[in-house]
Amino acid sequence: MNRANQQALSQSTNMILVNIRNAEINYFNSFFTNFGIQAGLIITIVLGCVSQVPGMDFEGDYTWTLLFWYGSTIAVIAGTHILICTVFLSVFGQGLALRGPLGSMVQARDGMVVEQEHILIV
Repeated sequence: MNRANQQALSQSTNMILVNIRNAEINYFNSFFTNFGIQAGLIITIVLGCVSQVPGMDFEGDYTWTLLFWYGSTIAVIAGTHILICTVFLSVFGQGLALRGPLGSMVQARDGMVVEQEHILIV
């Protein structure tokens, strides 16, 4: 009877740990989904602004125009990078956590933490 109680306690502890890891994976999935949506909106807004700005065919100082074009290019590149990273992390990170080998939830969570820091820097 004592052995059965030990196994039941061990099993319940493991289930609590798996539920905590599952909550972490769900948090990261929603975080990356929200960041991907925001990156898509930023790309759309920047491209809308770029379509309204005249080209280099006017008389005057080109400094602000060049600064705008370079800034828009950097914003679109960074937004596209974030969008691609968040889509990959949402799909492959959760897939690894759910269908991976033993210990894959910890590996997926650790990878998502590293990528979260990278995405926040960009």
